Amino acid sequence: MRYFQGIAAFGYCAAKDESFYGFRGHLSISLNGVITDFTITPANSDEREAL
Repeated sequence: MRYFQGIAAFGYCAAKDESFYGFRGHLSISLNGVITDFTITPANSDEREAL
């Protein structure tokens, strides 16, 4: 059984050359190193769409 069925998705990590199931986390960080915003998207979404 898959958790988060219909929300999570399969993604691919080119750096590790592996596929995974779940989500990706995206952070916006200021020049001072403070997190200003975050979002969680399905693993197959494009990072530019999250921006």
